[in-house]
Amino acid sequence: MDTQYFRCKKIYLFFYLFILTMLGLSACGRQKGTADSTFWAESNQVAVADFQQMKLPITLEALEQYATDGKWFYISREKFGPESTTGQVLRSRIQDNFEGEVFISKENAFCLALAVDRESHCFVLWKEENNISLEKYGESGERIWHVDQDVSKWTDIGRNNSVSSLAIAGGVVTTDGRLALYTHGTDTIVALFDENGNLLQMDAPKLECLDGIVAGKDNRVYGYCITGEGDPVLADLEKPESCYVLPFRPLNVFSGQAAGLKPAAVQGFFCILCF
Repeated sequence: MDTQYFRCKKIYLFFYLFILTMLGLSACGRQKGTADSTFWAESNQVAVADFQQMKLPITLEALEQYATDGKWFYISREKFGPESTTGQVLRSRIQDNFEGEVFISKENAFCLALAVDRESHCFVLWKEENNISLEKYGESGERIWHVDQDVSKWTDIGRNNSVSSLAIAGGVVTTDGRLALYTHGTDTIVALFDENGNLLQMDAPKLECLDGIVAGKDNRVYGYCITGEGDPVLADLEKPESCYVLPFRPLNVFSGQAAGLKPAAVQGFFCILCF
């Protein structure tokens, strides 16, 4: 019994030291390419997850658009009537069960994209007949601004080369109020808007694929490719020549702007914070 006890203590101690060693290695990171060598920097800060659980009536995969600001959970839907279709955004406070209230409603329209910021402002890209518009709403549902978009800028995005088939995967909002939307897959586009809803640029990132976009320190917006055949990379979307190779292939990448950080990359239980 004593022998087994000490053997177990050795095993636990080895595992503990192994975890400490791996965490130390993952915190250092490495960098390649044209990026600043300080992009992956050591720090004493520790990432702490804010865990929330909510029961949804359907799976996330079945939702067309959804977003959260840490306080509210938002989803889009279409409500079909005898003569018209109404686009709606529902929201619910993050809790055990989703009890959606109609937050925004727009007749003869449907939601192409949905994004929110940490101040509970909601950004909706609407598709109406022969028109696309971007709107910003306050936490109480009041419309702050409305900007009609140039439909010709959007006709090449999505399946079947038509506006009605736009496939926007999601978006992020920077702390200075700029919005970025992106399409998912190998044939991708990222659209950047200023704080008043005007389109600044619409480009195809020079990445093997685009798995998502995140916002980081100094209101920079990054695209990342972590499922391609090459190295997993992070690219500054406003500096196409800058490409940062991640030191491992992460499970996901998260925005770090709320804490004044560059994006955080997560691999299993190991995390790299970029300052």
